[in-house]
Amino acid sequence: MTLFAKLSSTTISAQTVSSQSRTPTKSPKNKPMKKFILFLIIPLTFTACMGEKYQDEALTEREDSFVAITAQEQLDTDTVVTAVRSKNKAFCDTVLNADQKADCQVKVADAIALEAGDCGKIQQDNTAKKCNILAEDIEKLAKLEEKNALEQELVNQITESGVLADCESLELEHFRTQCVMNISLNQASENKDPAVCDNILNEAVKAICIENAVAL
Repeated sequence: MTLFAKLSSTTISAQTVSSQSRTPTKSPKNKPMKKFILFLIIPLTFTACMGEKYQDEALTEREDSFVAITAQEQLDTDTVVTAVRSKNKAFCDTVLNADQKADCQVKVADAIALEAGDCGKIQQDNTAKKCNILAEDIEKLAKLEEKNALEQELVNQITESGVLADCESLELEHFRTQCVMNISLNQASENKDPAVCDNILNEAVKAICIENAVAL
């Protein structure tokens, strides 16, 4: 899997999950099946677009600040950009200017190494630095994904327990909010108590909570 593919695959999206019902179990009191609604409020983080932006910026600039003057040099410069973006050294062979041709070959090799995440093979300092930044971002995303999964599991457990105060034990604010909403929605609906909905700050969700509480 390439560096960009890894970055894309670990991107976390915000999403909303519709109402889910727990598997009903028999009880002596034959209580109604408890339902809870999971609102996943997970902020969007890094995306593969960032990686593509780094690639374009790093690989289409000359580190010696070369400026095309003649029409042929501009044509060669455009060819270098095409070669880098397609990661095809064959385009470099059509470049007439010797310096630009050598630059093209280096950039294409760096583009291939960058996509593979092989930062050690990159020759240009700017590109190597940005490759390392991408690698660090992937590591951060993996840790964030792990923390989100743990917090989500805790939200589910606290929601089932119905102890609202336990939501404060969650580390991340958006999961604390989710936890409070879940329990308040459950309790308002089960006990037909719209006052519980006051715990919910989101007005749209609060309205749904009140509607469920007063429904027959």
